[in-house]
Amino acid sequence: MRSLLMVCDLDPKKAGAFEAYLVAMADRCRRDGVRYGLLLAGEPIPPVAAALRAAGATWLAAPAWSDPAGRERPWAFVRAYHRALRERGPWDVVAFQFCREVSVVAASLAARALRIGPRATVWVQHSQMAMPGRVARRLSRVRLLRWAVDRMVLLAEAGRLAAVARGWPGGRAAVIPNGITPPPPARRGLLREELGLPAGGTVLTCVGSLIPRKGYDVLLAALAPLLAAHPDWHLVVAGDGPDRDAVVRQAAAAGVAGQIHLLGLRDDVPDLLADSDLFVLASRAEGLTLAVLEAMAAGLPVVVTAVGGHADVVTAAVGLVVPAGDPVAFRAAVAALLADRTRLAGMALTGPALVRAGLTLDHQIDAQFRYFQGIRP
Repeated sequence: MRSLLMVCDLDPKKAGAFEAYLVAMADRCRRDGVRYGLLLAGEPIPPVAAALRAAGATWLAAPAWSDPAGRERPWAFVRAYHRALRERGPWDVVAFQFCREVSVVAASLAARALRIGPRATVWVQHSQMAMPGRVARRLSRVRLLRWAVDRMVLLAEAGRLAAVARGWPGGRAAVIPNGITPPPPARRGLLREELGLPAGGTVLTCVGSLIPRKGYDVLLAALAPLLAAHPDWHLVVAGDGPDRDAVVRQAAAAGVAGQIHLLGLRDDVPDLLADSDLFVLASRAEGLTLAVLEAMAAGLPVVVTAVGGHADVVTAAVGLVVPAGDPVAFRAAVAALLADRTRLAGMALTGPALVRAGLTLDHQIDAQFRYFQGIRP
């Protein structure tokens, strides 16, 4: 592989985890002598742009491919992709991330017909891909992708099995989980001081946007009886979103509003996790959320739902996995762990070791880079 183009339906207006991934891949390509480019839905903010330039990356921004609501305009996407191929190519490998299937199929097949396409293409599936029903097995958009894309990268084995069930050839798929940058040493005591929580109280923490997919209604239904029975237990939520008012109403209706703390968006998540006793996430769907890996890296036991890649990484040595949408099972798992402090202490030691052994950003970048290198159309 002499060149790699990342096509991302993403307007990078923050310096978040995915932007760090793009910079890390740029750095890996520079070290290995691979030309690296990006096609983005907007100009990166200055700190991200500076980091990309320092890593040797170039990019083309095409804001016209999305409408004001952020929806992809397929034909604008096709034009932007073909422009990147003609003006910045040739490319050996193109990886599509956060794009729409129909747009990628149209862009790839047209590029192939015009003889401007890359040597190989890869679809990176970030969101959860559920096992299909009878109709979805026949009508899934994955069946379209197989004619336009050479390989697929998924975050979890469950996703790979679902893709195969939807018609994707099993030999053309690879499972490469997300990875995180291990956090710096955290500052303990700040969260409890900020919220006025007792040193001996129990803190459960959730990190994630307040949106329906994150299952906050299920989380509150599970935890409200436990909070009511234990006045020194508190739920801390780092994140914001359209479901915030619904969470506030549900907490008030359950009589536990004083024990639920909605902190909004935070840039000190490692410090929050360091002051917590348990990480909880009741998502209805995920790929492999970085928040779970960050909690494990912080030595925090976790209770999560069996969606996406959670079951792949959350073993019995670091936490419990329960069915999605089941507040009774979630409540039982939380109660069981918090009743066994010896078990919690063991999990606190195991989580960081598991992340360091194979779930860092360096592991993800290395695995993807080697996979891209080995693709033969």
